[in-house]
Amino acid sequence: MTTATEYKPGFPANVGARLRWSRERVGLTQGQVAKLLGLRRPSVTEMELGGRKMSAEEAVRLSKIYTVSIIWLITGGNEA
Repeated sequence: MTTATEYKPGFPANVGARLRWSRERVGLTQGQVAKLLGLRRPSVTEMELGGRKMSAEEAVRLSKIYTVSIIWLITGGNEA
C-alpha cells in the first residue's frame, strides 16, 4: 500500500481525480485497467470523470492495482 507520505489526505479532491492520479502514478492506461477489471475502456473513463460509480468489488480491486489505501481512494482520508 502507498504510505501517507506519498500523497496528501484529500488530494486529489474527488474520487474520479484520485482514480486518474493513481492510475497515472503506476503507469497504466485506461485500457489496461479496463482489461484487468474485465470492463470496457469507456467504463474506466466514466469512473474517472464521475459519470459512473464503481462497485465495492471494483474499488477493492482498483486499490490493489494502484497500491493505494481503499479508504484514501474512496474518501481521500487516511486510515485511522
